Amino acid sequence: MVMFRSAPGPVRRGACLLAALALGAPATAGASSIGGFWEEAARLAGLPSSVLYGIALQEAGARWSDGTFRPWPWTLNTPRGPVRYASREEAVAGLRNFVRGGVRNIDVGLMQVNLRWHGARVRRPEDLLDPRTNIAVAAQILREEKHIGHYHSKRPERARAYAARVARFASVLEK
Repeated sequence: MVMFRSAPGPVRRGACLLAALALGAPATAGASSIGGFWEEAARLAGLPSSVLYGIALQEAGARWSDGTFRPWPWTLNTPRGPVRYASREEAVAGLRNFVRGGVRNIDVGLMQVNLRWHGARVRRPEDLLDPRTNIAVAAQILREEKHIGHYHSKRPERARAYAARVARFASVLEK
């Protein structure tokens, strides 16, 4: 299991985003299997792909060994804090252990879909560790919410702050 503690500062984060995502084709683990799915899911959500990917960066962004800052698909955020696993298999095992232990308030995967509130959208909790499924479920949620900040919180001040952070990521991606 690999654990990362904190994201880099905003200046370095923006520079790494530009380097990693030069043409708006987000690179993620397994990107070759995702391909244009970001754009497809963004259309479903009614958002630009830069905003959808900006949410993934906000939710599961991590510094990679090549120095870029990209979402890590094997991320779980539990009441004990975030855990970034080295592989899908390790993340599935970790998720199953949390669920067996009665923990349901877990944010899962690239888009950090909350198992407690949105677990009924998938057949099994570990389905949320499939990047395509995770992004598609997040797109459904975003389409229903109508406000980017509500993806994170219904509290107005928290929703505004979240939307502003996502907008900063999106603006870097759109340059």
